[in-house]
Amino acid sequence: ELNQPVSLCYDKEGTLCVLCFDAKGEKASIFSIYKVYADGTTEAVFTEEGWMVFGRGDIASDGRDGFWVVDKANANNNLTAKLMHIGKNGIDFEVWNDTDTLDMPANFNRGQLEYDLERDILAIGGGGKVTLYNVAYDKETGTPLLEKWIETPMFDPAKPLWNTDGIAFDYAGDMVVLSAS
Repeated sequence: ELNQPVSLCYDKEGTLCVLCFDAKGEKASIFSIYKVYADGTTEAVFTEEGWMVFGRGDIASDGRDGFWVVDKANANNNLTAKLMHIGKNGIDFEVWNDTDTLDMPANFNRGQLEYDLERDILAIGGGGKVTLYNVAYDKETGTPLLEKWIETPMFDPAKPLWNTDGIAFDYAGDMVVLSAS
């Protein structure tokens, strides 16, 4: 019954969490994160206007009641993406890939991310590769700090704008990447 779901994940309690495109607002799109409980009830845990434009993104739980979200932010530009962390008090980290110092991937036609709860590693896919970041959280504020760790080789150097359609970590800590390109 949720309006236009974009992506989903599970939080640390095993509750389904869904990122949804709710509506067009006055300035931009309105997006929400909902928790869907076992009895079928839903609860909006975050709603805001203007933090996403296009709605082709991904969500991952950080295991601390927060979420990482990446979105291809412009329908006419595959190169622009927005990465955010949403904590208990709203957005506490946000960066655009074309203005940041994180060396995020260059193409986000279908930006994807995944969070390894065991090792606090954030994986962001785009531009034919996946970049991994070590994540630390400020003990007082819970605000995340990212440090680039490593990136995969280009899937195919002749095609540097390949899409990343899915990323997952298995129980052994291995990363699996899906690309329909």
